[in-house]
Amino acid sequence: MAGKMDQKTIIVLAVVGSLGVLSAILGFSAEGTKLTSWDVVCYYGQCYYRAKPARGLGVCAAIFLIIAQIIFAVVGGCCGCCNSLAIPSEKNRIIGVVCAVGSWIAAVIAFALFVAGGGGWRAHARRHGPRAHLLRPAP
Repeated sequence: MAGKMDQKTIIVLAVVGSLGVLSAILGFSAEGTKLTSWDVVCYYGQCYYRAKPARGLGVCAAIFLIIAQIIFAVVGGCCGCCNSLAIPSEKNRIIGVVCAVGSWIAAVIAFALFVAGGGGWRAHARRHGPRAHLLRPAP
């Protein structure tokens, strides 16, 4: 019985860890493909932004992050409170609940940052006067 539990734990950790690493890689890739001043062309007061993959990468990173978080919560059995065979001690239960809540708060913040960082940039024209709007200057 203990061997099956260890195998299940290893598989879950491998899957969740892989999804987390994939999410981080996609997030860093999205940051690397954001618009720079070289990607903006202005003609007669209209600024044209070229299409970049930052939005798709950011959304994919957010999706993988939420999938990993849900898998971990479902398989973990709500910190040992919901579907646990052994009743945890009060101290372990409180630590588990605090860690789970902290994990969900961090996941929601990361999700919002992935979506906000990747969203909003698409190929289109905007009128901003003589200058185009960018989040960061060119290197």
